Amino acid sequence: MENRKRSANDEPIEKAEEAKKSKETKQLYSTPAAYGCRKGERSDMQDTHIMQPKFDLGADKEFLSRSSFFAIFDGHAGPRASEHCQRQMGKTVKEKLDKSSDFTTMTKSLKQSFTESYKSVDDEFLALAKQNKPMWKDGTTATTMIILNNVVYVANIGDSKVVVARKKDDGSFSPVCLTVDHNPMAHDERMRIQKTGATVKDGRINGIIEVSRSIGDLPFKSLGIISTPDLKKLTLTSNDLFAIIACDGLWKSFSNVEAVTYASEQLEVAKKMDIQQEPNESRKIAELRIVAERLASEAVRRKCGDNVSVIVVKLELIDC
Repeated sequence: MENRKRSANDEPIEKAEEAKKSKETKQLYSTPAAYGCRKGERSDMQDTHIMQPKFDLGADKEFLSRSSFFAIFDGHAGPRASEHCQRQMGKTVKEKLDKSSDFTTMTKSLKQSFTESYKSVDDEFLALAKQNKPMWKDGTTATTMIILNNVVYVANIGDSKVVVARKKDDGSFSPVCLTVDHNPMAHDERMRIQKTGATVKDGRINGIIEVSRSIGDLPFKSLGIISTPDLKKLTLTSNDLFAIIACDGLWKSFSNVEAVTYASEQLEVAKKMDIQQEPNESRKIAELRIVAERLASEAVRRKCGDNVSVIVVKLELIDC
């Protein structure tokens, strides 16, 4: 009787230990991705980026088989705003998402989580900018992509873009753009700016700044520039091959179709190349790096004088 009683009591303990072990041993899928950049005609590089193929949101998130985070910040008037975003954006987003207890709750809260994260990072930088004499004028666009299981979410402000290469049955591409261009010429943006008394001239606010949403840009925050991102969602299919995240330097030189077609062609070339792999770099990631670097180089060759930053992310359906 005593032995049976002990066995019955031990059973839930064993199950709890098995569950704990399962959580400890579960590994997030690592999304292959690579980065390439060129300074163009600029004297310095003001862009920064984030690549976290495994974006760990905590051991209690057993409902996630994949969590990956990528971002590009296209700085202007100095690198400080983009460098601040590189340091703060990932951990700020992580803190917001850490509160979610299941997949549905997490995905439903993404719009609010990214909006609050962008505002928090912006407020922090503006406070730093005000403390300095003379005050900092640096600003940056922000484009962030998170992949949760087989769903892609992109939040952005400014004019950097995320484009997914979706292949059609005939072998050509039907690119899917997951960002919104925020420029002063767009109707809603222009109306907000003009309500402050500012003007839009030659596509720029007061003839100076050409984005209507950004982080930083302290001198222009009273002129209708905001840091509220748009959010788009894409459920992956087997036809979605890769994503290109890039600053406007690339998109001034390539249309969406041209970019994904060129990248696909270069990926096939890279697969046949003898590539000098970097330390701890897999062959697959080395091939993606070649593609990212060639996209950036080709943009400069096509007379883009701006900084060009590119992340190429391999998209694959996984078992969840």
